[in-house]
This record gives sequence, structure tokens and C-alpha cells, in this order.
Amino acid sequence: MNFVPLTHAILRTLQGRGYNVLKSTSRWGDESPTFIPSKIEGDISEYLLKMDLRGLLNENPHFLVIKEALAIPESQLFGYVWDDEP
Repeated sequence: MNFVPLTHAILRTLQGRGYNVLKSTSRWGDESPTFIPSKIEGDISEYLLKMDLRGLLNENPHFLVIKEALAIPESQLFGYVWDDEP
């Protein structure tokens, strides 16, 4: 159990475990943000809209939807994600 570099491979692994988003309290500009995998039940877009309306997205600027992150070229992914399995 440790933080591992954010890659397409780890994103697919986490997606296979049922995770669909990565959350972080790291701020924009942080060269090595850390992410915690999470599971959002229901419509992710609706969840994000509710967070935005309450101003919570400003408090949690690094929020990645795994499906969308897989469309980002791997060379543009940065940071580390918690891997809870060996």
C-alpha cells in the first residue's frame, strides 16, 4: 500500500476495482499532487454540478473522473495515486 505514479495502467486497474474518480486536496500548481481513488454512486456529472453549486470544487481543485483521465495523453498525467493493494 503506497502512492504510485499516475498512469493509464493504474487508472485502468482502479477502474477495474470499481473506482470512478480520483480526489485530491493538493492545490493547482502542485507539481506532485496526490490522489485518493473514490467511488461515486449514480451520475458523476450530477455529483459535480452539486459540488460546484456548493462551491466545493474550489476547495478540491484536483478532481479527476477516471474515464476522462484515460483520454488524456499519458505524457500529460502527473502526480501520484494511492494504491490500496500490493
